[in-house]
Amino acid sequence: MNFALLITFLLLISSIFCKDHFSLWTEEHNKQYKSDQEYEYRRQVFYQNFQKIKELNDNPNDHAVYSVNHFSDLTQEEFHSTKRMHHPKPNVDELRIEKEWKSSQEMSAPENFDWRDKNVVTPIKDQGDCGSCWAFSAVQTIESNFAIHYNKLLPLSTEEVIECSCGLDTKKNECNSCGCLGGWPYLAYEDIKNWGGLAAELAYPYSVPPFGDSYPCVVNTTGKTICAPTTYCNRTCDKKKKTHYAPISDWTFVAKNEDDMVNALYQYGPLSACLQSSGWMEWYHSGIANPLMCWGHSLDDIDHCILIVGYGVEGSKKYWILKNSWGTKWGQNGYGKLIRGKNKCSIDLLVTYTTLKTD
Repeated sequence: MNFALLITFLLLISSIFCKDHFSLWTEEHNKQYKSDQEYEYRRQVFYQNFQKIKELNDNPNDHAVYSVNHFSDLTQEEFHSTKRMHHPKPNVDELRIEKEWKSSQEMSAPENFDWRDKNVVTPIKDQGDCGSCWAFSAVQTIESNFAIHYNKLLPLSTEEVIECSCGLDTKKNECNSCGCLGGWPYLAYEDIKNWGGLAAELAYPYSVPPFGDSYPCVVNTTGKTICAPTTYCNRTCDKKKKTHYAPISDWTFVAKNEDDMVNALYQYGPLSACLQSSGWMEWYHSGIANPLMCWGHSLDDIDHCILIVGYGVEGSKKYWILKNSWGTKWGQNGYGKLIRGKNKCSIDLLVTYTTLKTD
């Protein structure tokens, strides 16, 4: 066999293998496409993502495993439009002066701690095709706060937050919560505080696609909003006859220090946090992530919010335990680990906890 024929044969074998690999993936995730053209386009996107995943796994300083998953036929632009926030950075410097918590030198938290072991963390949720991570982060912080105080897991309504939260900037008298386009947990807390708590999830269920047909309208109760206009919306705030639970009396920023974060989590419960997720988090599978692209340390980089439910040490590596809102197919049944002690992915810049209002 001459050299040209050998190369052609090897390329053919490679093409067959790739096509079978993608076909197996589509079967595993029940992916169906409207046309042969769309199938081929998604196949190309899949292998472009496959190459990016390989580059992540080739980083010797990152001890996580990255893998194809149910997001692997989406472009970065598509993923960003449905899972991440499109939102200006928050103005928190003045608020921090009056609402920041620092731990005392006498505090001593254990080396490993996980609030899931205390049965105060609600099941993994899925934000669907909506940049509502900020609302999930805020609501789940309150859910765990409620469970710690009352020994009861009560899933609360995220839909209420994305449909009803204005996120008022009192100095500018403008709304800063933008529904599926993004928002910030600390601004949602102020609304939840004024509402006297949240409706139960069963009473006000999450219904954005693919779970329902809700396209929440941006809240604009002041006539001013920072939110970009939406092309279509069909759902506005519904406060009719909803019993509210878990009223909060206050919320607090944790100092921008990971030791303070450890102490706050151990003392007060799971923490709301926001971080840079672009370019690594969508393909995370397992292990302790130390992604190369998280080299900055700025509020400008933050595009996703999660819940920190614990921390630990494996060998010499310290880590955070993250509860995500991308369903149980992501990571380890919806959870992941991020290296601790390096301010990685700006994890320390926007950390909060809530204080439950008790009788």
